[in-house]
Amino acid sequence: MTIICHHIINIIIIIIIIIIIIIIIIIIIIIIIIITISGHCCPQPVINSFDKVALLYEGIQINQVLSTIDCSDPDGDLTDVTVQNVNPSSPCINCFEVLDCGAVECLQYRAGVGTLSHASTGSYLITVACNDNFESPATEVIEVIILPNSPPYFQPDVLFVDHTISAATLAGEVVYDVQALDDENDDIEYTMNVIPSSVAGAFTINSNNEIDIATALDYENAALRVTDLLITASDGFCQSETHSLRLEVTDVNEAPVLSPITSTVDVCEGKGEFTPPYSVTDEDTTDTQAWTIISSNIEGYYTINPETGILGTAIDYDVDPDYDKPVVRDAQYTYVVRVRDKGGLSHSATVTVNFLDCNDNAPRFLTPRYGFATTACATVGTILGFVEAEDADSAREQNNVLTFSGSGGSVSVGSGGAVVLNAVQDAGTVITFDAQVTDQGQTPGPLTSVNPAKVSVRYLPCPPDPTTAAPATSAPAATTTAATASKVNNLSWIIIAALLGTFLLALSGFMIWKYGLMCANSCAKLSCRKLCMSKPPRPKPPPKPEMNHRPPQRRPESPPEKPRERTPPGPGFLFGFWKERYPNDDFDHQPDRKRMPSPADMEAHQTNTIDPVDTTPEIPATPPPRAPRAKPKSCVIL
Repeated sequence: MTIICHHIINIIIIIIIIIIIIIIIIIIIIIIIIITISGHCCPQPVINSFDKVALLYEGIQINQVLSTIDCSDPDGDLTDVTVQNVNPSSPCINCFEVLDCGAVECLQYRAGVGTLSHASTGSYLITVACNDNFESPATEVIEVIILPNSPPYFQPDVLFVDHTISAATLAGEVVYDVQALDDENDDIEYTMNVIPSSVAGAFTINSNNEIDIATALDYENAALRVTDLLITASDGFCQSETHSLRLEVTDVNEAPVLSPITSTVDVCEGKGEFTPPYSVTDEDTTDTQAWTIISSNIEGYYTINPETGILGTAIDYDVDPDYDKPVVRDAQYTYVVRVRDKGGLSHSATVTVNFLDCNDNAPRFLTPRYGFATTACATVGTILGFVEAEDADSAREQNNVLTFSGSGGSVSVGSGGAVVLNAVQDAGTVITFDAQVTDQGQTPGPLTSVNPAKVSVRYLPCPPDPTTAAPATSAPAATTTAATASKVNNLSWIIIAALLGTFLLALSGFMIWKYGLMCANSCAKLSCRKLCMSKPPRPKPPPKPEMNHRPPQRRPESPPEKPRERTPPGPGFLFGFWKERYPNDDFDHQPDRKRMPSPADMEAHQTNTIDPVDTTPEIPATPPPRAPRAKPKSCVIL
């Protein structure tokens, strides 16, 4: 029986090992599915196009677009492009930023955030990443090459200027204002050569970039009547082209006069020219004037027509933050202008310009798409949500007061941006339409958003009646992208595989508990030393003897105990006979001699007879030989 129990334990161990292997295989399959889902369930975003190399001049003071990036996602997820890394990180790690440029996104250089230096860092490698918040981002590297400082240039941008001065001009008086500009706003130094050299001491250039008369002009001196001044400008890195100034001395000249010399004017922000409030008079009818700005204009934002004196701006002058130009300019600037005639006589005037916030920014939606959900039994007039927009203009003249519009038949957008249900559709219907937003600006007029917003409304089934149906689960989200549905389906297979593994584990545990415990209990009840061993086969009973010729029967062997006294023979039973009868059975216990005889004891006798008494003493019968010990049987019970 010990061997049988060992076999049972071995079988149980084998079953447990098989179950553990099955569980390990299921776990591996689940891990593979999870890795597959997380890494390959949905396509990665794609950067379709971008400018790989951009050039940027050191010292530039305005924002500049470096690369236009077109990013999309194959499964329709919204994407966002960001700067992931800038190498090297110094000295301009924060100078680059990705901004929205309408249908695409742009990598821009943000002026004033850091310092560009060709000497210290000749180029930057900028890693941009396209994200959709689900899969791994797509990345690309854009190289930004820093070019050396650009050379200064003269304003007006002409290499030869013919200028006249009066012979009556006094020493120390300015005869010409040199206007050189530098894009990087570096300090400019000037050098000047005078031809003929014999009159070189007659002219100097001062720290204010002005050419002065060093000595009194003598019209009688022929060398002074026509003098060429060769001027170059340097910013310490580069040198400009040579600017040639020819001075022609006239005998007599009258100075021009500006009127009024102080004035104020209001103009709209932006880029362009505007008519100044002053006028000029000159007694020399044949004289010509040259106009310049002598107030601080290092950046070159403010301009004046050198021939007509009309004022203007060289940049898109914005006094309120724009979407793509968040730098705000001063709302007021004072032009100090100078008019000079060909004889070198000049006059100055001051014009204060107030730049007004005009409606120069069209409104735009906060997001290009809006999704809403309703049910097929919703009430007409229900507000499903709101669309939102922004306007970079200020509140002046209602420039940032917005009005919304758009309709998809059964759904429309109200003037305040509310998405309202106009009619009920069947469950499963999807309504998609465009929404627009318009501001109420007055100057130059209202502006409408360049890009409309896509509005989608999905009709869901009506929830079940709570009086007849079990409580329903909460409604699904308003919109579900194809990528999210795919993830849910994959997750369902993971849950099914996990439940199947749990069921197999529970079934195996139940089989072990039921049949293993049954076998153990059976072996405990059966004596593993006696009863689980195979019994010797019973000997065949001898043929039944004829009546009155029954051979003497032998008593079965009894356990070793005190020998019993033989029962003396006696007369037969009154209605039959009475004697102990031992069939050829292997009794497990001694017969009960006090019980009444069974009908089997009288099967060969007639009633109402008296059998003769046999007084012959019984001869002890030789016990039959013991049967050979059989091999123990298996105790497995299933």
